[in-house]
Amino acid sequence: MIFLAGFIFKSGSNISFLQVQGQLQALMNYVRIISNPRAVYVTDEDFDRMRLRNVNIENEIKRLVDETIKLKS
Repeated sequence: MIFLAGFIFKSGSNISFLQVQGQLQALMNYVRIISNPRAVYVTDEDFDRMRLRNVNIENEIKRLVDETIKLKS
C-alpha cells in the first residue's frame, strides 16, 4: 500500500513555515510516506471569519491535491 501526503501550513506569520515543513518532511520519510515537496502556506490574512478569502490560495490547494495524487504513478 502506498501512502501520500500533501501539506497545508497555517501560521500567524510567514516566519515559522519552513521549520515545521522540514520536521514533517523528515517524519514522513521515516514512516515511508511519499510527501509532496511543494506545500501551501496560509496566514491569518488569508481568512475572514474562518472562511478562506484568498482565491489564489484556493487554487494552490487544488493544485497541491492534483500533484500529490500524481505522485502515486
